[in-house]
This record gives sequence, structure tokens and C-alpha cells, in this order.
Amino acid sequence: MNKVALIAIYGSPRENGNSDMLLNEFLKGAEASSHAPHTVERIFARKFNITACRGCHACGVTGTCIVSDDMAGLYKKLEQADCMVVSSPIFFYGVPSQLKAIIDRTQAFWAGKYRVENPDPSTGRVPRGCPAGATRHRGPAAYGDFSGSVCKQGAEGF
Repeated sequence: MNKVALIAIYGSPRENGNSDMLLNEFLKGAEASSHAPHTVERIFARKFNITACRGCHACGVTGTCIVSDDMAGLYKKLEQADCMVVSSPIFFYGVPSQLKAIIDRTQAFWAGKYRVENPDPSTGRVPRGCPAGATRHRGPAAYGDFSGSVCKQGAEGF
């Protein structure tokens, strides 16, 4: 069986919080599995200097983002990954701004694949993923369609 490269994105701005705990537990299980990934790369959104998408649509012309920041290195890691898991707290029914910036900036992958004619079939490749979240709020307002799957309600014992 081929080993896979797994990217784990920690989306919380709070170090060692509930979302970090949740993803660490997921990774323990993944690493203990007989199908364990060959590599696990941990990405902490809070440690990157990534600006928000400008909406300039330059990526729709070239297939690459023109903003120069830490996202450039992250693009390479995402392109090489076979699988991705993301953990995030829920802030006002959304993800924190650090993670949102990463998500929005992956627009360049979509633009490279669907807006730019590119003979390289690997351009625009985005790894498969698994969302994971933790929150104090209980119920479908926090989890939507993911309720009962990979979500842990009441992570702090509430």
C-alpha cells in the first residue's frame, strides 16, 4: 500500500485550545492506524503571515496569486499533499480570520484549474480533506450537516 502525505491545518488563533486538542487526537489515531500516512505536516495558521484575498482576480488570468506573503510556501505544501484535515473553532458562525485567509487564498487553485487553460494537469490540484471542529455551543446551529460525524460537542465539558 502506498503511504500518503497528510497536511494538518490548525485553524485556531489560540494555542493549545480545544481545536488543537481535537486535531492532536485525530492525528494520534491516524498515526496509530495501519494505514498511517508516510508524512504528517502540521500547519498552524496562527504562525503564518497571510493577508486576505484582495479580490483582484489576477489568479484568474495567470493561475497564481500575486500577493507576496507566507501563502506562497503553503501553496507548495498543499499541492504535494494527498490528504488534508482542518480543525477550527467557530467564531460568529464562521472560522477565525487566520484560517479564512488561507481558505480564501486557495481561490488561486480553482482559478488555475477552471479559469486558466493550463496544459499541466497537476495545476489546481487540491487534496482531499476532512473538516473537524470544536465548540461550546451544542446543536445544529454550530455544526450544520457535520453533526454526528467528526465533530466533538462540549469539548470543555459543557
